[in-house]
Amino acid sequence: VIGMTQLLACTDLTIDQKEYVETIRESTNNLMAIVNDILDLTKIVAGKITLLQNDYVFNDIIYTCIKMNQYRADEKGILLSCNIDKNIQPVLSGDPYRLNQVLTNLISNAIKFTHDGQVNVNINLIKENEKSVTLEFIVADTGIGIAEDKVDSVFERFIQVSGDNTRKYGGTGLGLTITKHLIQLHGGSIDVKSKQHQGSVFTFYLNILKAKQQLPATSKDENMGQNKLQNSLNGIHILLVEDNIVNQKVASKLLTNQGAVVKVANHGKEALELLKKNKTDIILMDIQMPEMDGYEATQIIRHEMMAEFNNIPIIALTASALIADQNKCLVAGMNDFIAKPYLASELYKKILLQLDPSCH
Repeated sequence: VIGMTQLLACTDLTIDQKEYVETIRESTNNLMAIVNDILDLTKIVAGKITLLQNDYVFNDIIYTCIKMNQYRADEKGILLSCNIDKNIQPVLSGDPYRLNQVLTNLISNAIKFTHDGQVNVNINLIKENEKSVTLEFIVADTGIGIAEDKVDSVFERFIQVSGDNTRKYGGTGLGLTITKHLIQLHGGSIDVKSKQHQGSVFTFYLNILKAKQQLPATSKDENMGQNKLQNSLNGIHILLVEDNIVNQKVASKLLTNQGAVVKVANHGKEALELLKKNKTDIILMDIQMPEMDGYEATQIIRHEMMAEFNNIPIIALTASALIADQNKCLVAGMNDFIAKPYLASELYKKILLQLDPSCH
């Protein structure tokens, strides 16, 4: 539904039709948010969430999170700023995906309930030893705030501090519950200070391990706005490996609309044959398929085909948002992954970043 709506929005529509399409788009995004929240909470309650222990460039994770939320702030005319303590060691070790999720939840929440003013993110080094750092994360906004008698209930599941807010802003009341659980899973804690009509300040603390090997930290664009990607795939040859006909139509149209040349394979075996016969710059690989799945096809491309095919970038198309499944894609030899349903702009950026790593 999301994919077809994106395609429909790119056609010639009347003013009324554009309004209807925008309503569908907002509704599908709200439904996706609800589904994701419920899935996350279910996994937390069942104890099925495990944290990764990967080395990562700390600033990259933070700036990526800011970029993801920047357009929402721009739409509302809100200043979104970020300040990171320069004494924090560049490369840390832990679960960058869950850290991103926690920060995204807090920042998007702050933007959601702020109509004028700003949202500020500050990260401070509190303590450091040979093995780890203790960091303080502060997300402050100038939004509608929370009544003092309601502050203690903001982290309770399915609870929103006001029925009026539920009707006006939507949501499930699960975002902060999930955020608190993820922080506690890291061994950290979170607190909120707020007054109605005077904004809110969410503060949490995490103890994060240092990476054993400090790699040269080449941080992504810290100015957040320079070197923007051009959403043009003109002349790029893409092999789309996907067994679902509807998904084929959506992805093919999104790609050809940007000038890409697309060949479609219905499963892994067919992809291997098409790869031998056609020029291919990049492969979009579904995971679950008949005949041969995406993992097996990727392994063959990486290890059994001629050298000219070994290094073709492969982006996994996965219906799973589980970090463990996404990590499995990388271990299998894929370069990146994108979870369905995906935004057209997100897909374009993933492709362009693989073909030109200098694009940040």
